Amino acid sequence: MRMYKTACKYSVRMGLIDKDPFSVYDGKLYITDAIFLSQEELDRIENKNFSIKRLDRVKDVFLFSCYTGYAPVDAANLSLNNISEDGNGNLWFCHI
Repeated sequence: MRMYKTACKYSVRMGLIDKDPFSVYDGKLYITDAIFLSQEELDRIENKNFSIKRLDRVKDVFLFSCYTGYAPVDAANLSLNNISEDGNGNLWFCHI
């Protein structure tokens, strides 16, 4: 985002745009009244069967995200390279 902010400021100086869109952006996300799924709702999603394989994968990524806290885009991009084994034989997700 810093690069975009810099580019916008430069664009204002060069007269390419009239206003800096970042002048009203403070870089923080504000989440109000977050609603969480209950375990019953998660179970219903988990038990839902889809006839289309792609939808089953979307369901799996969504549930994985719910249970781990990973963003869906990060969960979808995980691969075997992101799994490591500790000294006790336990498997862990890691960022590479």
